[in-house]
Amino acid sequence: VYTIVDGKVGMAVGVTSDLTKKYNAVELVKLGSSVIGGTGGGGRSDFAQAGGKDDKKINKSFDKIVRKIK
Repeated sequence: VYTIVDGKVGMAVGVTSDLTKKYNAVELVKLGSSVIGGTGGGGRSDFAQAGGKDDKKINKSFDKIVRKIK
């Protein structure tokens, strides 16, 4: 999920409990955040949040996460 508030991008990634052994929400949110100009992110293996500055790259960020989970 992505949001844009006051020119800043927020993002959150959730992973269902049955998939946390295969996918880590923190790793995925950091991957997506790096594309939109963020420098980190954090949370738990099932839910993580991050931010960035470049709302024009949200689609690229999402695509990068999708490619990682395919």
